[in-house]
Amino acid sequence: VVDLPPMLDEYYVSRGWSAEGVPSAAKLARLGLAP
Repeated sequence: VVDLPPMLDEYYVSRGWSAEGVPSAAKLARLGLAP
């Protein structure tokens, strides 16, 4: 059985997302998606 929550935390951090899986404002700006 895979312990998914700790893996998700690491994945989100590596992507520049919040703990809830939402991209940060800085990440959106780097992608050219900032409002």
